[in-house]
This record gives sequence, C-alpha cells and structure tokens, in this order.
Amino acid sequence: TKEISISTLVAPQLTINSVDVWCLNSTTQFQFTSDVEITSQQWTFGDGNQSIDEFATTHYITTGTFTVELDVVASNSCHNVERRDIKIYPPPSPSFTLPTGLIC
Repeated sequence: TKEISISTLVAPQLTINSVDVWCLNSTTQFQFTSDVEITSQQWTFGDGNQSIDEFATTHYITTGTFTVELDVVASNSCHNVERRDIKIYPPPSPSFTLPTGLIC
C-alpha cells in the first residue's frame, strides 16, 4: 500500500489579460490576474518562444492562430495552467487611387 495526502488547498484561478487579435511584427503583450499570490509563472507563446516575466511580451514573425499557455505556481504550492488562442494578422496595406488630371 502507498499513502497519499489529500489537501484542501485550491489551485489558483487565472485570467490571461490580452487582446485576441494582433498584427504581425507588433509587440504582443500579455499579463494575468489571479485570486492568490503567484510565486512563479511560465509563458509559452505557441511559436517556440517562452518567458518567465509576469508582464510578458513577444513578437510573432508569422501570421496564424497561436495557443498562448500560462503555467503558474501559487504561494500555497498549487499549480494551474490557462490557455488562450490569439490571432496574428498581416499589417494593413493601404490602397488608393488618385484621380487623373488637375486637382484644385
């Protein structure tokens, strides 16, 4: 037989605060809120980049949908993971034509 301990400690509730749509090559910023003190965090941005910063930033160099993952450990040693999909679009391309002839 093996003994196990069951704790009444609760995993932290997380919310990733970020816009869901970003433009290619812009600074993409992420932060989170939690109901308990967080002692460590690990961001994975879905493009191979990671950060351990509380207020993380990255630059996406390709367009598409990416799953951002935040893995945290709370001060009570409980652990939680939150995931959120974001979309990276190409920057807008302005297009216009000028009338021909003299413009007054």
